[in-house]
Amino acid sequence: MEEIEEYREEMIKQKEEYEKWKKKQGDSDLMFNEKDNEKNI
Repeated sequence: MEEIEEYREEMIKQKEEYEKWKKKQGDSDLMFNEKDNEKNI
């Protein structure tokens, strides 16, 4: 039973890290998109 709880906590931790990374990537994507859009004008 204890192993399942540890595994679950690890999954939650990884998901949180992924959410942070995804948000960070999303922000940088927006920056790149803005630069690309300026070039096209």
